[in-house]
Amino acid sequence: MSSYVPHPPLAFFVWEDAGLKDIGPWVDDQDHSYKPKLFAQTGFILKDDPAGIVVTAAWSPDLVATREQIPRGMIRHFEYLTPKLKPPRGRKGT
Repeated sequence: MSSYVPHPPLAFFVWEDAGLKDIGPWVDDQDHSYKPKLFAQTGFILKDDPAGIVVTAAWSPDLVATREQIPRGMIRHFEYLTPKLKPPRGRKGT
């Protein structure tokens, strides 16, 4: 029995998150500098189009893990990955 199952493409990407600067309703009126929050992530790409991507951390032919959608404008780096598959047991790789 083969353990390989065709799957959606894998990718590594860096994206910038939007978020609140403050944790309370009142803050000192001092530091208003922009400080981006960048996240590095890998995952199975379920959809890749001009609007953005839909990604999941785990995939099977019947079920996927929680999906995230990331707008194209928030993606700072994106590259598809090519997994290295091990040869089946009993066979030598080249």
